[in-house]
Amino acid sequence: MKGILWYQGESNCFLNEDIRYAYKLKTLIQSWRNDWNDKKLAFYFVQIAPYNYSSSKNRPLTVESLPEFWESQALNLQLKNTELATITDLTDNITELHPGYKWEVGRRLSLIAANKAYGDKM
Repeated sequence: MKGILWYQGESNCFLNEDIRYAYKLKTLIQSWRNDWNDKKLAFYFVQIAPYNYSSSKNRPLTVESLPEFWESQALNLQLKNTELATITDLTDNITELHPGYKWEVGRRLSLIAANKAYGDKM
């Protein structure tokens, strides 16, 4: 196995996690690397899509919640063999939680993996 592709995070943003998510993701990455006995196991993940989280009812979210969550995701780029696929351009409407262009999310992850794991040019 060359690496892991990870697309998750919306529920964590709804829980108003910021730096806590960075620690959770780091723990996940390190635990899988330990489980696979590969300290360099690649981990490529997706930035959560733009969404109007602050309009969610019964949740303590503000307009800063999404950029703060993006920042917490990006903190894990400090770990070796990690990459982030950004998808901020794939949302036509910020009232839709999931972008309609899921195929493009997969394509971006596959391009990162092909480049990093196999040296293919993007």
